[in-house]
Amino acid sequence: GKSKKKKKQQQQSNGVERGDSNPLLTAQRKFITSLPKQARSHFFSPTHITPEQRAEIWEDQADMGEKLVDSCAWATPDPRLLPVFKHFGPIVEVGCGANAYWAKWMHNEGHVDVVAFDVSLNEGGKISGSKKTKKSDTS
Repeated sequence: GKSKKKKKQQQQSNGVERGDSNPLLTAQRKFITSLPKQARSHFFSPTHITPEQRAEIWEDQADMGEKLVDSCAWATPDPRLLPVFKHFGPIVEVGCGANAYWAKWMHNEGHVDVVAFDVSLNEGGKISGSKKTKKSDTS
């Protein structure tokens, strides 16, 4: 009914529900816990995981990672960092990306005094927004 439709609308394209204070960390944890225990515990073991299985996991992670970079950030903030940022605040984030993920997270979750800047507020930090330079443009 309506509640299922509304909940589905709350889902972002990366599969993380809106209102989550750190959807990047949530999505990464969800991905890791979706793996079989053997893969999590012995990922680099040549006797427990085949190279093909490892490659498939890396590919799945890379596909998810691109979406998360575009919608969130390149690096994952950890709640243990909030007291550090608060102690050293005010914080100036240079190169915050199009969505200022870390700055918003610091402000909303830790009440950190933070300002964020980026040279390209529309496409900064996004994989899909990176433009290839044409050879004629560099001559």
